[in-house]
Amino acid sequence: MKINLSWRIFFAIWICFIIGCVQKPVQTQSKSYFPLTVIHVNDTHSHLDPISLKIKLDGKKYYVKSGGYARIYSYVEKIRKERKNVLFLHAGDMVQGTIYFTLCHGKADIDVLNSLFLDAAVLGNHEFDKGPKFLLHNILFKAKFPILSANVKSNLFKNIVYPFIIKKFKKEKVAIVGLTTPSTKVISSPGPDVKFENTLKIARNVVSYLKSSGINKIIFLTHLGFKRDLELAKKVEDVDVIVGGHSHTLLGQWDILGKHDLPPYPVLIYNDKKPVLIATSWEWGKVVGDLDLVFDSKGVLLPASWKNSKCIMLIDSEIKFKTKSGEKVFVKGTDYKMLIQKLAKSNVIVMPEDQKIKAIINKYSKIVEKQRQKVVATITQNLWHVRLPGDTVAGQKLKQGSLLAPLVAKAFLLKARQNGGADLALENAGAVRKSLKKGKVSLADIYEVLPFGNTLCVLQITGKKLKIALENAVRRSLLEKKNTGSFPYLAGARLIWSNNKELMAIEVFENGAWESLKEDKVYRVVTNSYLAGGGDFYKEFKGAVKEDLGFLSADVFLEFLRGSNF
Repeated sequence: MKINLSWRIFFAIWICFIIGCVQKPVQTQSKSYFPLTVIHVNDTHSHLDPISLKIKLDGKKYYVKSGGYARIYSYVEKIRKERKNVLFLHAGDMVQGTIYFTLCHGKADIDVLNSLFLDAAVLGNHEFDKGPKFLLHNILFKAKFPILSANVKSNLFKNIVYPFIIKKFKKEKVAIVGLTTPSTKVISSPGPDVKFENTLKIARNVVSYLKSSGINKIIFLTHLGFKRDLELAKKVEDVDVIVGGHSHTLLGQWDILGKHDLPPYPVLIYNDKKPVLIATSWEWGKVVGDLDLVFDSKGVLLPASWKNSKCIMLIDSEIKFKTKSGEKVFVKGTDYKMLIQKLAKSNVIVMPEDQKIKAIINKYSKIVEKQRQKVVATITQNLWHVRLPGDTVAGQKLKQGSLLAPLVAKAFLLKARQNGGADLALENAGAVRKSLKKGKVSLADIYEVLPFGNTLCVLQITGKKLKIALENAVRRSLLEKKNTGSFPYLAGARLIWSNNKELMAIEVFENGAWESLKEDKVYRVVTNSYLAGGGDFYKEFKGAVKEDLGFLSADVFLEFLRGSNF
């Protein structure tokens, strides 16, 4: 088979020698067996700090702080001291999603990530959100760890993004291969000069090359999503482990989170009678994957050698519960000791934060905190966000879907009508990233609701094309659930569907009344710049005449909140 990896192979081999030189010395290995631990995270999305979570044990609710890079690093260092041959991997979407990224433009993320001594990371789709040049200058040039993707091709990334690396553990070699979702082309902003090749074809080519080079232990580090990882495991031979991201999939037994009947961690697939393990670790650093493996002399995973593998929630030592009066107080004394023992059985363990990493984060949190303290609005009701109608949040099912996204669309519509006019507004579910709780709203909250830096665009599009775009979006997200981020929330228009979720009608509010969408009419639709460019599979928008109003989505919504009463 002809392998066309050109310069990528040269630099992958070159970097493996460099990495091999700085690898910690390990103890003598067994002649027959090779133990390997893979610690992994994915979809951290600029969440440098711990995340507040509510867990339930023995019918009682507890409030904990989970994850955060300082705590994750403590765990990684603990494992590095306790076990032989440890890898620490990030399966993509390192950035975009909190005010750290909005205000610090990636500097906070890359400074912290460099201090974690990652063995490798793969490019996720959100790494491209601000365009390829931003990615190049703000992340790739500054990263002190290998960033991988075998199917991303661009002269801009030549000699910087590698298809794979080879890690050496004395005489043993482990290949780590990167793959990025091709849908990045439509769900992010990579630009016309970045190509995303077929993942299965590239995967087979790389595996063939590695096997011919004598490498018999192969890990794929992917940002494809869980379903695509399953496909990869079934259709590409000689892959041993797939560490994935993108779909924010939680694996394992997590009854304490109210999540039941999840796939096991890791998922086991057989390909030509050889075991392939698939592992992913949810989102935002809330849990960490710990794959504890053993290979035989032929590079095949020993049967059930991964039985000690687990997803772990790393929490702060301070745990609260709510009293009958509603006050949150700390668990103490004997109750605390018993609780810690019970939590450990559910893969929840107390882990202190590494102070060096914490100090780096604190340098940037001071910048962020100044913005968090700026109250920009006050709301008198919870504005919950869910992606789809019928989704549940805070114990209630929202039949009409998000309470927040339609208000964002309304803000767009009002702003557009002040600047040239618009008939209706559209905001996709995936563009809104969190709910707003009643009370004071800070600038940081606004930028975390709408973190992507999109501007308002007005499209001129026929009713026929608009109808097709909306029908396709509803089908993809509500019926097929292939891309829930594309679900449309509207202002100045409404969708009507049947009990079986079939879209029956689209109406536009015109002349003081609801009227059916006219296929031959040209409508002015205001949306975010991402959708206006055809993002999230809104391909019908690509050819439309458009005007970029230049207003940031977050700023427009902030202006709307300040002038409204909720």
